Amino acid sequence: MARIRTKRGAQITGMARQSRAALLRSTALQAAFLLVLAVPARAEPPANARPQGGVVVAGAAAIVNTPNATTINQSTQRAAINWSGF
Repeated sequence: MARIRTKRGAQITGMARQSRAALLRSTALQAAFLLVLAVPARAEPPANARPQGGVVVAGAAAIVNTPNATTINQSTQRAAINWSGF
């Protein structure tokens, strides 16, 4: 790039001058954008997640948790279960 001598010193031509505030805003936006892309999303539970803390609140059912599966044996036509989480 060509340089032009001014009273203040050398200045690079072909680049727009920005104020300090504008530079800080653009740098902050770039940093925020990179953080959003770098941090993995936590919206989904792991693939092997199973419901935990099941409580039968209506009807009749039995909940059996083993290391590999959660089994629900329902003994009435309708049952309602509240789960505390995954």
